[in-house]
Amino acid sequence: MPVRLGEMGHPPPVEADDKVALLVDDEPVVLQLMRRVVEQAGHTVLTAADGDEACAVAEQAPSPITVAVFDATIPPSGAAPAAERVLALHPDAALVMTSGASLAAPEQRCIDLLGGHFLAKPFAPRALVALIEELRTGAGRS
Repeated sequence: MPVRLGEMGHPPPVEADDKVALLVDDEPVVLQLMRRVVEQAGHTVLTAADGDEACAVAEQAPSPITVAVFDATIPPSGAAPAAERVLALHPDAALVMTSGASLAAPEQRCIDLLGGHFLAKPFAPRALVALIEELRTGAGRS
C-alpha cells in the first residue's frame, strides 16, 4: 500500500508545520527512489501510483500537503486532472511535474495556470530535493 498506515488504518499523524510531499509516479522503482531521497531530506512522504489514488491520498492527508510531484503521464488521464484536484484540496501546495519527454498540452496548461514547475527525467535525486526545498521556502514559487 502506498501510504503508510498507522492505528486503525489511518495515515500516521504529523504536526501541522511538518513538510509533507505527495509523490505520484506509476513506475514503482522511480516512486521508491523519490520517496527515499525526499524522506531522507526530512519530509513526510505520501505516495500514489496514479491520478485517482493521488486524489484519494490528498483527501485523507493528515496535514496540509506542501508540495505535490506528479509524473506527467500517470494513468488514467495524465497528471493535469489529478494535480488540479489535489491543489484544490491543498491550495498552498507547490506543484512539480516530471517527464522524460516534453509535456503534453494539458500538463503544460496546468503548470501555467497553477504556477507549477517542470523537472525533466532523468534527474539527480539532489535536484528533486533542492527544488522541493526551494518551493517549500517560497523562493521558487511562481
